[in-house]
Amino acid sequence: NHWKENYDLANILVRDWETLGPKVSGRLHFAVGGSDSFYLDNAVYDFQQLLLSEIGEDHGVTFEFGAHQGLGFQHCFRGYEYDENGEPLPNSITRLTYPQ
Repeated sequence: NHWKENYDLANILVRDWETLGPKVSGRLHFAVGGSDSFYLDNAVYDFQQLLLSEIGEDHGVTFEFGAHQGLGFQHCFRGYEYDENGEPLPNSITRLTYPQ
């Protein structure tokens, strides 16, 4: 279908891996909260599984799923940030550092 062929990043990346793989390997980094308010985490899990099944372990794309004290971070998780003791900061603090 038109959407899948032209706008589905996962499909395009797998379909054109011969060309795109060397250009994006090590440059695509996904961070999503484990309990995303809009359920975007499910799409990122699916994307990760598609890359593993179609490309294999050596795809060079990183995925970080935010969980804090057993609870998944919600929307706006952008990766872990740590305090001076090396403990991860809660998402309520890290999202205050977004560029405006």
